[in-house]
Amino acid sequence: MPYVLWNAAFNTLFLLGFAILTEWNRRHCYAPRAPRLFDQINTRSLRVFLMANLLTGLINLFIPTMHSSSFVSMCILAVYSLLALIVVPQISVHGPS
Repeated sequence: MPYVLWNAAFNTLFLLGFAILTEWNRRHCYAPRAPRLFDQINTRSLRVFLMANLLTGLINLFIPTMHSSSFVSMCILAVYSLLALIVVPQISVHGPS
């Protein structure tokens, strides 16, 4: 029971701090505009999700990721992220809403 109470108190305090910071930021700072890539991902979220799933499937088909070294895994993640950064704007420009 003490563990449950400790977690509830800690998480409540964390949420209270987050709410205070959010309210302070709303009153004292300008609301920044989200980066263009975030807007494109939010606009075409289903297509981005499907593209990410297809890319993950291709990687899992051709590369034995369970037996790869850390360096190879990080290279895969870097290429995966780069492809997502390249493809997402193309999906937004060429696809209908």
